[in-house]
Amino acid sequence: MTLLSIVAGVSALVSLLVQVGLVVLVATVVRRHRPDAYGPLLVWSGLSVAFHLVGMVLTPVLMFVAGRGGTQAIVAVQTLTAGVGLVFHVTLAAILAHGLVKLAEPPRPPHVEGAPPYR
Repeated sequence: MTLLSIVAGVSALVSLLVQVGLVVLVATVVRRHRPDAYGPLLVWSGLSVAFHLVGMVLTPVLMFVAGRGGTQAIVAVQTLTAGVGLVFHVTLAAILAHGLVKLAEPPRPPHVEGAPPYR
């Protein structure tokens, strides 16, 4: 049981660090090179970190509370968390897809007010 706790803790920490790394990557590299695609990807990466943190904290708490109500309560909480998780995962996938489509399109030329510059 101790090995399981260690592996689960390390896995959760590494996963969180990867998620934060993606936020940093989007906020620096993507913003600098593709500011038009930066917005949706930053929203996706930020919400991914938030969803991960909420899941890390809320799931054990809900399981602890449900454990007092017996097997039926545990199954009900697992069903609820799976359903809510499904909605969040589909939403995050749609936001990521939107950002990737923007990234795959050629960059738009900057809009300049007034007459075009002379060359």
